[in-house]
Amino acid sequence: MYEFSITLPYTQVEEAAQRLYEAGIYNLYYEAPIEVKVTQNGYAFETDTQQQVDLKVYGDEDPEQYLSILPALLSIRREEIIYRMVETQEWNQAFEDIELKNGWVIRYAGSDKEYKPEATLHLDPQGAFGTGIHGTTQACLEVILDRDFTKKRVLDLGTGSGILSIAALLKGAQEVIAVDLEPVEREILHHANLNGVKQIQIVQADLIDGSYRIQDWFDWIFINIGGDEAKIIIDRHELLEKSNHFLVSGLVEWHTEHVTALFQNAGFSLQKRLQSDEWITMYFSK
Repeated sequence: MYEFSITLPYTQVEEAAQRLYEAGIYNLYYEAPIEVKVTQNGYAFETDTQQQVDLKVYGDEDPEQYLSILPALLSIRREEIIYRMVETQEWNQAFEDIELKNGWVIRYAGSDKEYKPEATLHLDPQGAFGTGIHGTTQACLEVILDRDFTKKRVLDLGTGSGILSIAALLKGAQEVIAVDLEPVEREILHHANLNGVKQIQIVQADLIDGSYRIQDWFDWIFINIGGDEAKIIIDRHELLEKSNHFLVSGLVEWHTEHVTALFQNAGFSLQKRLQSDEWITMYFSK
């Protein structure tokens, strides 16, 4: 397998990835230039949009084929592409499959292991939050994959890679609306295709300051964002009147009281509380 690395401004990398995807090139990866800061709310994630990032493309065909088509697709010179051979073992170990506590497995692209098809979630991380490694993601999956979502309508806020949406669809959800501030449609559709699910609508919107409004009723609402942001979104969109089941994550242990009080004051009960390191995931219902 070969790895082709192209350095681009971060503001151009998603458009470049979309061009590759449309050309049938799916094995790609980049790391967003994110700076993490500790705050009362937990952690603040700030993207430095002025940074350059390395977009990595992987292929097992003749490297000359990629070196001839990548420049035209990405409007770059051939000399700007750095490539090297990658051992299959090195590729497979980029992400190690994760066996969740409930018997399900997150199987990453490149893995040569086989699991029960009915308990396998296929994932190919490409940049958006939700690789499956983080404790909040695994805790949410533990709640979702233990339940029957047959004929349920689900709203997934802060969807990232779409991993929670995909999990709900694998458990029978009739429809999922996945919302994120970032342009994650390409990656989510890729994951939907990997898992053989289709009933997903992707919305790119600013839930805090934008004009988008959540109007409908949903059987479940997932919010994996952060304490302060979750409260603002819940209040702004009057979400407590739009569902009886909420899965809230991305919270830190020192800053959960106001979220718990918000739900309890609205008549919800805490059904499950999971903790991974300092991260808290809570399931409320009424």
